[in-house]
Amino acid sequence: MATGPIAFAVAEEVLRRIYGDDLLGCKVSLEEIAAIVEEGLKHDKNHQRELVEMYEKAIEAVDLLSRAPQNPEIPKPEQLRSMLSDRLDAIQQLARKVMDTTVRLQKPAE
Repeated sequence: MATGPIAFAVAEEVLRRIYGDDLLGCKVSLEEIAAIVEEGLKHDKNHQRELVEMYEKAIEAVDLLSRAPQNPEIPKPEQLRSMLSDRLDAIQQLARKVMDTTVRLQKPAE
């Protein structure tokens, strides 16, 4: 597994904190520690990507719900009220799901 410069720098800093600048007495390589750090960064990046994808889908859904109906006939006032009410309910449900999912994904793994 190739490690990136961030993982390598973090690994070096951790080992320097434990063993000092000369790393005297250190029995593990920077590469081994960097691989562990890289795995953690990769896991975090996956969570971030999942959140971004969820937000993109949510925005697409809100966009669709916010558009006027494509029906060429003008709806009657009662139909329009009902449609707007249904759409608002859908937007509120979507917002709640996004908020709940965000909270769940941001909790540290136990």
